[in-house]
Amino acid sequence: MKTLFNNGWNFAELQIESNLMYNEKEPVLLQPESFLSKAELLKYNKVTLPHDWMISNTNALYRNSVGFYKKQFELSEEQIQNKHNAIRFEGVYMNSAVWINGNLAGTWKYGYATFEFDISDLVKAGTNEILVIAVYQDCNTRWYSGAGIFRDVHFISTEKTFLVSDGTYIVNKKIDDTNWTTDFSAEIAGKIDGHYIKTTIATKDGTILAESSQKIIPQAYSIEETEYLHKTVCGIKNYELSKTTETFKIQNPVLWDIENPYFYIAKTQLFDKNDKLIDCFTEHCGYKSFYFDKNNGFFLNGRHVKIFGACEHHDFGALGSAFNKYALKRRFLKLKKMGINAIRCSHNPPAKDWMNLADEMGLLIDDEAFDMWEKPKTQFDYGNYFKEWHERDAISWVRRDRNHPSLIMWSIGNEIYDTHIGNGLEITKTLSKIVRQHDPQKNALITIASNYMMTDGAQECAKEIEVVGYNYLERLYDEHH
Repeated sequence: MKTLFNNGWNFAELQIESNLMYNEKEPVLLQPESFLSKAELLKYNKVTLPHDWMISNTNALYRNSVGFYKKQFELSEEQIQNKHNAIRFEGVYMNSAVWINGNLAGTWKYGYATFEFDISDLVKAGTNEILVIAVYQDCNTRWYSGAGIFRDVHFISTEKTFLVSDGTYIVNKKIDDTNWTTDFSAEIAGKIDGHYIKTTIATKDGTILAESSQKIIPQAYSIEETEYLHKTVCGIKNYELSKTTETFKIQNPVLWDIENPYFYIAKTQLFDKNDKLIDCFTEHCGYKSFYFDKNNGFFLNGRHVKIFGACEHHDFGALGSAFNKYALKRRFLKLKKMGINAIRCSHNPPAKDWMNLADEMGLLIDDEAFDMWEKPKTQFDYGNYFKEWHERDAISWVRRDRNHPSLIMWSIGNEIYDTHIGNGLEITKTLSKIVRQHDPQKNALITIASNYMMTDGAQECAKEIEVVGYNYLERLYDEHH
């Protein structure tokens, strides 16, 4: 089961010496591992996550420094013996590495991606210590990013057979004015020995809309599918993988809409052969239909809706970038009062509770992945890591957010240089393929936010996606329409 792991942390900051930043005027990408020896020499202060270390000194908001986060936690012999234990980070900005009891659990570069490490072989009975090191080198983005473990952390402890994080996929399809179907799938990691899945779709007060009528037995993935998921999905590399699928017939569900954001709760339960519940996930499940028409615009649940959108970054002004649901709700309320009904997450995947709150408050979401591809926009930004890391980050993004009723678009990039100078067409094809591999039933459509759509290269990229976004290019609307 998953538990919040935000309390009991200690933090220290180390300034990066200026001579380390460049080698003969060329930027040097520093690695968290190179600062490991400093971890025991620093003075730590207590902090609660989410935490942004940059905001603590507003006179030096973009200082080059390294953040060190430590926490001790206790585990019993029962909690480690033949158990699966993992640590899940919703976001660490950026270029981070995680150690458990002095052993490297893993590294992650993108500051906005959710990632998870299996630490089953690294923990012990008694006192354990986790250390996270993140490196902030300026300039690594075009806005205030903050720095540190700025989103929630969860500790996961299950049996050796468990539900894969973000491994459920819910597709709701309208058949006619009364009838819908819900296609539901769930991924399971570990050896299957009499295990089965039960799915329930219910109202928030527990009234059941639909549920499994029989035990759904997982079916093993093929060797090819297993190898692909082992390579690209973090936290499951050493496990056998299987999957369940089932379809529900739904009559007269209450629709999710911007005027009435009604959603259900989908619960996935994993039982062992003795009918013992051993793992459980819950998530939002909303029934809506939508489409875009090139002449008539956007339609939600059969009626035309004018999209009044805002592009919103993840920080909260004086509060910094540490995620705060109450600050976000305040912002969303103000935006809705202005007449906003849609948000583009600029220019990166948001926090999980951002999507949950959009579901609850009736905001349409254009969920954006990247502000750069292979060509960096600033010296130390994610463009330096894109080629090696984009597949894992894009998969994490789609799998985590694909079931949200508020979601209508996947934006694979914002104002991307590569689309008109570089390898943009191939990257567009690659990212589009990734999205469709993990959202094959099109819970959302693929788009891009482009200020280069006057160029031949960007127009070729536009042929590979489903909805084209134009930034500052109103002059092209009539011609391109």
